[in-house]
Amino acid sequence: MSTIQQLAETPQWELALFNSLYFVGLILLVVVILPPLFARNVRRSKLWFAFMGSCLLYCLAFLLLIGQQLGPEPPFGLCMFQASLIHAVPAFATLTGVCFVVDLYCAMRLSLLPSNWIPVKRTTFLITLPLVAFFGIVIISLVIGFQDHTNVSREPNNMFCHINTGLPTLVSAVLSACSIFVAIGFEISAGIMIYSHSHCTSVSKVYSDKQPTDAHIAPGMLVRISLFSLLTLLGLVFSAVMMFHVYQPEVEWNLLLPILPTLAAVLFGAQRDIILGWRFWKHETKAAQPGAV
Repeated sequence: MSTIQQLAETPQWELALFNSLYFVGLILLVVVILPPLFARNVRRSKLWFAFMGSCLLYCLAFLLLIGQQLGPEPPFGLCMFQASLIHAVPAFATLTGVCFVVDLYCAMRLSLLPSNWIPVKRTTFLITLPLVAFFGIVIISLVIGFQDHTNVSREPNNMFCHINTGLPTLVSAVLSACSIFVAIGFEISAGIMIYSHSHCTSVSKVYSDKQPTDAHIAPGMLVRISLFSLLTLLGLVFSAVMMFHVYQPEVEWNLLLPILPTLAAVLFGAQRDIILGWRFWKHETKAAQPGAV
């Protein structure tokens, strides 16, 4: 497709809307992350920070081409860099979220039903696993791109660079889909476990008594993560359809891509302690509730 055709088929308002949606997600994520970083009474686990960080990277990856979305093709290095990230970040964000759910389940399991098969020191493994998948997809994309430069270009709507072969997309989609099904299984198990033990003690008391450091889990957090997993599944479907139709893309599919980071910010940021954490002009004397996630 020629540059003139691309300019004619890509109104600037569509590019502005695409970029704005990612900027909104990026700003919301920063707003959610800052209180746990700096407020004394807001605590979060390492897996929570890992998931929020993966969503930040998701937004940044799609914003790398700002200023070069129209006109001549961007430099190959920049286009290759963005393409490799864009194919890797959906699986990275999904896997990181799933690892967060697994950690949540393990914390509840150890609190309600002490088990020898659940390692107490599991954080390093759960953080490393998504990173391995991320760099694996990045390497696959780089190899394909450097072998044939024509495989790397802006997608027909000029919104971002991509690799026009199907392998990186297929690997990312399969990893994301499999991990989502794993997350749903853990969430169902966690819900059954909580329900079966609701007669003996409250969930928040069990968490605070048994694991005040690792299990900062609010009773309503399971519902939030379940809803987020369903919405992530929808976002995965939208992303897969858009990526697989690289030769006949629709702008509407591109505009659905920011769903994941924006919903992550809204669902995980709608917590009382995070909202109160922005009241920096007040010195909170009450300790933070250990159940907040």
